[in-house]
Amino acid sequence: MSTPDSTARRDLVDVRGPRFVAWVTTAVLTLALIVAAIRPQAAAIVLALQAVVFAIGAVGGPRRHPYGRVFAALVAPRLGPVTEREPVAPLKFAQLVGFVFAVCAAAGFASGAFLPGVVAAAAALVAAVLNAAFGICLGCRLYPLVARLRPGRRGPANASIEQGS
Repeated sequence: MSTPDSTARRDLVDVRGPRFVAWVTTAVLTLALIVAAIRPQAAAIVLALQAVVFAIGAVGGPRRHPYGRVFAALVAPRLGPVTEREPVAPLKFAQLVGFVFAVCAAAGFASGAFLPGVVAAAAALVAAVLNAAFGICLGCRLYPLVARLRPGRRGPANASIEQGS
């Protein structure tokens, strides 16, 4: 049976996991851009595979993410106790954003549109590097803005209008 505390802990993950995922993603996206210079169709395959990884993370969250599973199995047991946690929902949204960029990049390279492929892959790479090196998750920062747009959600602006302010 789930207690409120155990449910809340499931909605939070060790911040080191997503940063590890970002480092692996950085390596994959760098590889894709290097390969693109030689063989764009091969880069499309690498990016399509990365898109699948992003999709798994977007749907299943950090605990089901393939790179997150590597972190949990091989890296986390060698680290000290968790000192900082972050919410899952923004991480899933960030994976969705990565998915969109990876699909655009893969489609660009596969169709011969080299420049759009490079731009999309480079944008995803910048986001991954910012998260890996500095802990700045761009998708996570966008999440609150997008969450306000979802139907049935009350953002701060709506709450003040409803309260008569």
